[in-house]
Amino acid sequence: MSGSSSAPKSGASLQFNIVYTPGTVRYLRFFVSSLLDSSAASFRLVSNGCSPSEREELRRYCAGRPRLEYWELLSPEIQRHGTVLNYLQSMTKTSYFCVMDSDIFATAPWLDRSSERLHQADAVFAGMPLWVAPGQDRFPNWFRGLSGEYSHDARGACLGVTYVAIYDNDVLNAVRAREQVGFEAREWSDVPTRLHSALSRQGLSGRHFDTGKLLNVLMRVSHRLEFVEEPGLCHIGGASFEVIHRHNRPRRPESIFTRLGERGCRPLVTAWRVIQQVHSHRRTLSFGEACVVMRRRIRQRDRVR
Repeated sequence: MSGSSSAPKSGASLQFNIVYTPGTVRYLRFFVSSLLDSSAASFRLVSNGCSPSEREELRRYCAGRPRLEYWELLSPEIQRHGTVLNYLQSMTKTSYFCVMDSDIFATAPWLDRSSERLHQADAVFAGMPLWVAPGQDRFPNWFRGLSGEYSHDARGACLGVTYVAIYDNDVLNAVRAREQVGFEAREWSDVPTRLHSALSRQGLSGRHFDTGKLLNVLMRVSHRLEFVEEPGLCHIGGASFEVIHRHNRPRRPESIFTRLGERGCRPLVTAWRVIQQVHSHRRTLSFGEACVVMRRRIRQRDRVR
């Protein structure tokens, strides 16, 4: 099925939902100004468990700016990202449902390519993180964890991402109603058995599906998904998790590995961290996959963010 014939030639009719979690507003809110300056889109800034002062900062920033809207979730606790996206999509009545990560800023006009592709596609995606090297966005056939950073499968077919996503909202509503699946992440044990055969035909049986992935792979059976390179966008990738991690990390005496790192023994420290992470993921990932994924995240993702 092709994209809507009424797809916008510019981003003027698109409103992107940007979700903020506690501790991130002070670092990431100012990125929005670059997005406003470099596109005609509008933005809804959403508080997901933010503090009263953060909520007030977002509310004040949106006031008097016609292309900004403030929204906060009713729950005072942080909600899972997929749960938040399900809620935001259910309240969206416009032609397109759009989302964007909070750690993305613009260095140049960035929406023209994506808007143009909406004439042919039912969902358009962009915004790969800086730390994902060329080729690392392809999901290996032997991997079990279909994580957010995989935009394509091993054959090059689009898997979609939630970094920057624009969905034809009517199509999205129809697929969600038909499959009874939303943006929530799912373990294979949580995937309804009625969907197993369709996923097996795509070579995706027995997988863990990160936020939005199961919905996208079910959608692409009958609709067109496209990933677009937008050079004007810069996505740090995972900055919100880094803020939360640093905020919640307990203060402990300096470890021997901290001292070794300061003395130039980074390879040893990195190897130890990889071993720790591989051990912690031993129940969900194979040993080989865990080694590949954790080494990449520690050496690339963590340093960037």
